[in-house]
Amino acid sequence: MFLILHPSKGALIIVFYFACVLTVFTPPAATGDKRDVVFLIDGSSATRSEFPSIRDMIIRVVEQLDVGLDRVRVSVVQYSNDPKPEFLLNEHSTKAEVRQAVGKLRSSGGNRLNTGRALEWVSRNIYQRSAGSRIEEGVPQFLILVTGGRSSDDVSTQADQLKRNQIAPLAIGSRNADLNELRQISLKPELVYSVDSFQQLQRVDPQLISSVQTISTSDIISSYIPTVDIGKKCYFYFTVSGNLLELMFCHIFVYFAATLDLGKKDIIFLIDGSDTTGPNGIAHIRDFIVSIVQQLDVQPDKVRIAVVQYADGAKTEFSLNTHNNKQAVLSAVKRLRQMGGRSSQLANAIDHVLENEVKPLAGVRLSDASQHLVVLTGGPSSQSVSISGPLLKNKRVNCIGVGTGNADRSQLSQIATSSEDVVTIKPNQGLFWRLNFLRQFLKNILLFLLRTTSQRGSAVAFHANVLGTEETEGAWACPGLRYLHRTQAYFCNPGLAS
Repeated sequence: MFLILHPSKGALIIVFYFACVLTVFTPPAATGDKRDVVFLIDGSSATRSEFPSIRDMIIRVVEQLDVGLDRVRVSVVQYSNDPKPEFLLNEHSTKAEVRQAVGKLRSSGGNRLNTGRALEWVSRNIYQRSAGSRIEEGVPQFLILVTGGRSSDDVSTQADQLKRNQIAPLAIGSRNADLNELRQISLKPELVYSVDSFQQLQRVDPQLISSVQTISTSDIISSYIPTVDIGKKCYFYFTVSGNLLELMFCHIFVYFAATLDLGKKDIIFLIDGSDTTGPNGIAHIRDFIVSIVQQLDVQPDKVRIAVVQYADGAKTEFSLNTHNNKQAVLSAVKRLRQMGGRSSQLANAIDHVLENEVKPLAGVRLSDASQHLVVLTGGPSSQSVSISGPLLKNKRVNCIGVGTGNADRSQLSQIATSSEDVVTIKPNQGLFWRLNFLRQFLKNILLFLLRTTSQRGSAVAFHANVLGTEETEGAWACPGLRYLHRTQAYFCNPGLAS
């Protein structure tokens, strides 16, 4: 599939190639020798006798790093049944302070080794700005796991989430550790180290230190291989003014020479965080939002982004004026977690958006920019939305509704700006990840934004054999539609409508 846009200042051709969840990225700016390093160490009763060896290994690694708040930051979390933070990334500012804190560590004990729970806890609580993480600045993020046994819980989802969030896990196993489990956790197989006992940890010091000192954020991004396999493949390319943007299956590389200029837009994503959507659904919603944001010119005087999550109630994740650059928005989106709730109260959620986010104090530019609401839902609203559509139109907020599972198409039609701004996926297609939904999602949201951008004479083309709607409902209707036999593509020129 491809999308060709001929604006006045150049040409854009979009072609997508994906067989995994689509993730696109712009390599962040270099950050020199800055690093955030978190040690997640086994404190169970089974490793108590060898705990001093783990402590000594941390001290040896720290000695080789340029520790400081503006250079390398270090944190230690101990775990067994539950995780226990020893100190955060922003807690100690010198190497001597870190060394002293590590020297005071004592094994907490515990009979179970819940590595999955610990990975999830670290992701939510340590790799955050409030805990001293500089992930939003593009600083490389590392997790050094030291464990002596097999996890009592599942680690796959939690490990994958760390890597989605651009964190590089390295794993060291001893005693009864499961090497296959450690490979699943680590960023790549060569970052797994095995020793017969923790007294032999000194043998892996050189490789460990070298990895932390040399791996960049771009390396972390390009090394991540998504675990979800959609099972189908279709091609697409992006070119901007003749510059090719290349995507490769699983290892997905995107080098942006330019971004799509839509002018000034305030875009609010309203996402269903209820139990109906589920944690996997939220994970893929995050990826979809990332794929959209990556193509936009996010900055205060161009495109602003906000995210609101809803279920029984509504919660603003961040407002239009919270983040002023693309990297900050992407980092915030990747940290989203499902709020949970038995019902999906969409009407109340839209009221929340209008009352709290479509306000100058929240960053909306009523006179200078157009406002857009992108609703992503996995089920029907437990409330009537009959008055929500008129309220949105009264506020001049353009709305597109994207639904899957048991989403009610008639409800989405009531809130959408027009009948073309509704996309639904059949329930048996799965929740927020089937290929056709990915395809339709990207097409419709990009075109929703393009269609509400005033660009006379712009042209849009679709390969009909890929963009058919046999498995989806809803398509972008375009006046002035022309079929070009030479390229077997449909061209839509709004300027020809009259």
